[in-house]
Amino acid sequence: MKKISLMIACFLLIVFFCKKDKTTEEKEVVKGNLKEVVETVNGITYKIFTEKNATTFKGIFGNG
Repeated sequence: MKKISLMIACFLLIVFFCKKDKTTEEKEVVKGNLKEVVETVNGITYKIFTEKNATTFKGIFGNG
């Protein structure tokens, strides 16, 4: 009975500590005519570079 309880407790600890953070962070920097937005979503950081006044954009996202 102790072994089963210990195994369940270890499994629950592993599940608890391995879950991803659902928070979103965003930082925006404007340099001249270029706007850089840095977002972190679920542990993945994206850098998006756009024209300062752009309302829509297309592009390729990379992990850097």
